[in-house]
Amino acid sequence: SNQEDSGLVSTDLIAVADGMGGHAGGEVASRIAIHALSNLIETLTAVDAESKEDLYMSAMDSIDYEIATASAVKEELLGMGTTLTALLIDGEEVKLLHVGDSRAYSWDGNSLTQLSVDHTVMQELLDQGRLTPEEVFDHPQRSLLTQALMGDSGIDPVLMSYEVKAGDKFLLCSDG
Repeated sequence: SNQEDSGLVSTDLIAVADGMGGHAGGEVASRIAIHALSNLIETLTAVDAESKEDLYMSAMDSIDYEIATASAVKEELLGMGTTLTALLIDGEEVKLLHVGDSRAYSWDGNSLTQLSVDHTVMQELLDQGRLTPEEVFDHPQRSLLTQALMGDSGIDPVLMSYEVKAGDKFLLCSDG
């Protein structure tokens, strides 16, 4: 009944942010993330490759700071947060910027490949071999995040690059 997702589609940048359900202001946090990225589009296309990557990566810290600022101004927004998954098209590659459990996939015409890795307790347990994929499907803590943009500076975002081939398609989605 309450949509907390926000998205961005532009020529060179696509993104999805999923406001954290059950937290105050999840929809506000996801809008902050998408708005901050949309403000970067023009600059990202005008700078050199190294500056572009630094600017793109630093967007996470800026978003986290904006969420902290909004939370400090309105007490009812304390505890709000969002995931963020964004793809920047940069020549012959795409740069995936990611925190949380919203996902990025690529489609090459034959197979769908998950590019992002969830920042969840379940993913950590899977990586450690303590759970099987079948056990995660209906586990009560399957959506418990280990990283999200919440204004607490406790993030370690991931930036990965992938080569783009003719015909590649990309899908970004939240868990909602």
